[in-house]
Amino acid sequence: LNLGVELGREVGQDIQQSGDDLKFMKLAYKVGGDFYDEKDCYLRALHIDHDYAAAWTSLGIVGGGEVDGKEYTEKECYLRALEINPNDAKAWNNLGTEGGGEVSGKVYS
Repeated sequence: LNLGVELGREVGQDIQQSGDDLKFMKLAYKVGGDFYDEKDCYLRALHIDHDYAAAWTSLGIVGGGEVDGKEYTEKECYLRALEINPNDAKAWNNLGTEGGGEVSGKVYS
């Protein structure tokens, strides 16, 4: 799906560097005249397809968020991704960083 996304930068967001380490950078994407940050894009994807496992994993990576009126934590996002796609390696890895959890009736720690 090509939305004609244009890479942009939010007004007032500066990039701060210490040596070669990038300390902070927030990107926004311009679609149809509006800017969307990463989380906005993942939430939009889930609005279109609630069963899109990769969007659930990505939403977890950016801290979770509200989908269809329910707030999801990072861990809940990874669990939702794994309900949809039990072979999502990135979701499994990130669930591990959150201390594990129960997937399909089995507890992983």
